[in-house]
Amino acid sequence: MPYLNQYDAGATDLADFFTDEPDFTPYSSVAPDPRVFDPAKALDPLDEELQWEAPAESPVIDDVEVMQARAAVEDERRAKGRTDSP
Repeated sequence: MPYLNQYDAGATDLADFFTDEPDFTPYSSVAPDPRVFDPAKALDPLDEELQWEAPAESPVIDDVEVMQARAAVEDERRAKGRTDSP
C-alpha cells in the first residue's frame, strides 16, 4: 500500500513494537495522575468557553484546496519579506 500523505511517508516504522506471539498475562490498570491529567476536566460540557462548533468549522485533514490556499499565503508573505505566521 502506498503512503497516503507526507506524514505517513515520514512516519517511524512501528514493527518493532509488535510480536508474533501475544502475551495474555493479565494486567492491572493504573488511574491517571490528576497532577498530569484530570479526566473530569478534559471535557466539561458546562464550560461556557467551550467552542462546540470548532471541530465542524475546522478544515478537512489533507484538503488540497486548503493546503494550496495556505501555501499561496505563505508564498506571498515570503515574497514580501515577512516571515511571521498568522
